[in-house]
Amino acid sequence: MFGTSGVRGSIEAVSPSLVLRIGRAVGSMSDRVVVGRDGRYTGGSLVSAFVSGAESVGCDVTRIGVVPTHVVAWTAREYDAYGAVITASHNPPEDNGVKLFCDDGGEFSEDDEKEVESLVEGDTSVSWEEWTEADETEVVDEYIDAAWEYVGVSDIDLHVAVDCANGVGARTTVPLLERMGCAVVPVNAQTDPAFPGRGSKPTPETLAEFVDFVRDGFDLGLAHDGDADRLVVVDDEGVVSEDAVLAVLAREHAPGTVLTTPNASPRVDEAVKEADGEVERVALGAVSQEVRRRDAVFAAEPWKHVFPDFGGWVDGTIAAAEVVAAYAEDDCIFDGLREVNVRKESVGCENDDKPAVMKAAEERLREEYGGSFDTADGVRVDLGDGRWFLVRASGTEPVVRVYAEGDDELVTSLVSLVKDAVRRV
Repeated sequence: MFGTSGVRGSIEAVSPSLVLRIGRAVGSMSDRVVVGRDGRYTGGSLVSAFVSGAESVGCDVTRIGVVPTHVVAWTAREYDAYGAVITASHNPPEDNGVKLFCDDGGEFSEDDEKEVESLVEGDTSVSWEEWTEADETEVVDEYIDAAWEYVGVSDIDLHVAVDCANGVGARTTVPLLERMGCAVVPVNAQTDPAFPGRGSKPTPETLAEFVDFVRDGFDLGLAHDGDADRLVVVDDEGVVSEDAVLAVLAREHAPGTVLTTPNASPRVDEAVKEADGEVERVALGAVSQEVRRRDAVFAAEPWKHVFPDFGGWVDGTIAAAEVVAAYAEDDCIFDGLREVNVRKESVGCENDDKPAVMKAAEERLREEYGGSFDTADGVRVDLGDGRWFLVRASGTEPVVRVYAEGDDELVTSLVSLVKDAVRRV
């Protein structure tokens, strides 16, 4: 039921009946739950379903409305409650999902998710007089106050454009940057469940018009996905690679231990090492969970960043603020990192076939490539001379992903190898 980022899929898969049972399960695990959502058409109904399930087991529920995912995590910690956000993040508008947080703001662990799965199959509810009724509260202003206190900057004189993808990022990122002193122009800031401005997922292709807009008079551009956990950075040279942004933020927080994932470039390691820090890699989708177990100063996977001193969740608004603050200090922060170019390709693969496909792919990869193999999360191979690749089954979509840095011919060869493994299963 759970992928690498909660439960996610079409409304036929993530149905009101399923979400009601998830709400009942989570409500059985905690005395209190806070619930928010992004702006999708199906969000209101799914929130009602989740709340009904939690109320039926006597759990106190607080609705916090249409907010970024990180606001739900922050509120869960502040209210000493579990958190649930109804969102499909960067997926298309027809999808939706459920992402869950513990009372410290950290994402549910694998053990937590297994407990939910076991409870979903039950039908326990309390007696009628113990049912609860949800209340509602507004928390965005409190979150912005806390975020501004953490960033601690109020005199930044930059002209910044923020593309919110018709999602919910405008509620937090725009006012925080304005409080920091920036002149901010919001783009696609009105929440619209169809994502008419450019689609929910920010990519170099979907951001082409925004890049031109930023070049026409802005110091910096920032772009979110639908629930504002992702951050993409744009300057006068175009979209800054996700690995360059990750390296800059990691370097800003070193020395200390930085957590990242197998699909991050070794250039991140180099930047952290230059700042007397060290890098440890953890499974993709597990960064937030690993922050709770390790003494890390910063953690991230490409486009998604965790700031442990503020909280153990991915936070696109804090990421935006920290990029702006670093750029205000030195507008050359991305120099020397721009050439980092990790190619990414996807090969269609049915979810049930993924184990067999990955086994076959690993056998072929070991036959054809030398180098250092790491199979903790997919198959990552360091070929030397800055060349590396990762082949990994997606935890959120029916695809196997190929990541590679070094040359285009390598990517073409790897994609062909994976397609052959899919055909043979």
